This record gives sequence, C-alpha cells and structure tokens, in this order.
Amino acid sequence: MANTHRPKLRVLAVSDGRPGHFNQVKGVLRALGYHFEITTDWWEIRLRTGALRRLLGWWLNSSRRAPDASWLKWFYRGAPAPRVHPDLVISAGGNTLYANAWLARRHACRNIFVGDIRKLEPRLFWRVISYLPASPSPPFIHWPFTPVPITPEDLPLPHGQAAPVWALLIGGDGGGYRYTAQDWDDLVQALRGIHEALGVRWALTTSRRTGREGEERLRALEGNGLVARLSLFSRDQGDHYLDLVGMAERILCTEDSHMMLTEAIASGRPVLSVRPRHGQAHASNQYFIDQYLAAGLLQRRSLQELAGAWTPWEPRPGTLPPSLRELGDLLHAALDQP
Repeated sequence: MANTHRPKLRVLAVSDGRPGHFNQVKGVLRALGYHFEITTDWWEIRLRTGALRRLLGWWLNSSRRAPDASWLKWFYRGAPAPRVHPDLVISAGGNTLYANAWLARRHACRNIFVGDIRKLEPRLFWRVISYLPASPSPPFIHWPFTPVPITPEDLPLPHGQAAPVWALLIGGDGGGYRYTAQDWDDLVQALRGIHEALGVRWALTTSRRTGREGEERLRALEGNGLVARLSLFSRDQGDHYLDLVGMAERILCTEDSHMMLTEAIASGRPVLSVRPRHGQAHASNQYFIDQYLAAGLLQRRSLQELAGAWTPWEPRPGTLPPSLRELGDLLHAALDQP
C-alpha cells in the first residue's frame, strides 16, 4: 500500500446514502487501492421519484449523447455534481444506477456499478460486479462475495483479555424478518446463558433498524459483567463498529442484514447467524446465506434455540471467499487494457 509508484486514479463515487451501498463502493475503492493512488470525490444523491426510472432508462438506452451533469438536478436531490473530470465512476444501489451511466457517458470515462443494472444496456457500463452469473463478460464480473471494506489484516487478533469476548451485531425489522418483545427476551436470555456457560463477555452493537425497544433491553445489561462494550446506534451512529468486531474472537450476527453478515465473515472470525421467530429471509439475503453455509463460512441458529440450553458451536474450516486484493488484481488488469 505504501508503493510510491502506483499510478494515480481519480474516482467519482456516487452514493444514495444507504450504509450497505456506501460500504460496497468503499470495498471496490479498497480493492483498487492495492494498485492505484486514488483521489475520491463523493457525491450523495436521492432519486426524486421512482417514476423517473423508466424515463431515465429509455433515454440512456436510446441516446448516444449526455447533457451537462448540471441537468441531473432535475432527476436527483442533493448537492450539485462535483466539477471534476474523473477517470472512473463507481456506485452501488439502484437509485444511483442512472446517474452512474450518465456521468460516465458525459465524462467519456469508465464506470463500475455494483448490483443489478435492471433494464439498462450492458454497453453503458465498463464493469458490472454482480453476485449472479451474467453475460456478456465484460462488462459483467461474477463476484460471489459482496465487496466490503473490511479485511482480516485490518483487525488484529484479540489478545490480553481476561475472558473471551464475542461480538453480537444486531439489526432489526427488515430483510424479511420482524422482531417482537419475545425475540428481544430470547436475545437477552441467550446472552446471559452463553455468559454463564462459557464466561463469554459481549461486545454489542446495534444498527439504525434496531429501534428503541431493542436498544433499551440491551442498555439494561450494562454494568453487570456481562457486557464488555455496548455501542448503540442511536448514541454512536455506528462509529465504534469496527472496534467491537476487532475485539471479538467470534461473531454472532442477526441475519436480517446481508451486509453485516458479509462484513462479519470478511473479518476472518467464525460467524453464527441468528434470527427471530417471525419471517423468512428475502430471496437475495437467502441466496447469500445459502452460499455462505455451503462454503462453511457460516452456521445458523434461531434466537429461540439460543435462549434454551447452550449447545456447543464449534467453528468449521470453510472455503475462504475471494479477497479484495483478488478483485483489485482483476480490475487493475482490465484498466491496463486500452
């Protein structure tokens, strides 16, 4: 990373403000950073209305020209597009899809989109990173592991702790699941049961979807030796997320969040997904859960099961997912081509 001979690359990163999409873009930037000295200009936008998707799609597919980027204000809310001439445009999430293609055409530069390009023509993108196999290749890159900006080397192995520390990454309603008071009871009982059985102390972090009830139940656990550290999203806005992951020997993660599961696995720690009583994972989340299970990167339990008598969870050796460095190597080789 300290190589002074890395070529320079100016990137315009387009964000819709959603943490999952933001982190996917940061993952691609991290991958490129193994080979380039990157200057990143961030632009956060919101599509004014979903009804514009059809119009934007028709126009981008049928037109060969792009008006000035200042016209984007009629379709997107947010600050004006940065007045830069990027070498590369990167974004993730359907609300940034059309701006990505528009800006790349306007600046006559390459672009990367992470996700589904819907009904836009592949020729509008230099590369598309997708978890599903798609053709033609290029632009599609089948990448089965969502790029996230976390690597095991970022998180040194925990040491010097009097008792084992496990992390619990807590989501909330979403991803096909719904949490009730009984689920929060199950979660608290599971934390206490594992602490009593194994002496485990907990590093707990909530998300923007956890909600008041879940956070209050966890806050009540502080100060009794059970909790090594508690980070509430309502208080910390996720600022200590990586710190808590880094201090943990193992990670439990609610499976309503595909991104949190992926980040937990990317940390190199053994991961156990947990789920509430009500709901079923959305199809896209279930796809990743199935892939991670098949590769031995994940085990599953319900909160109800965990709240009962503790049964051992023994990590199994799994097939390591492709690394960000491998993705960077692939993109670097392609960028070197005319």
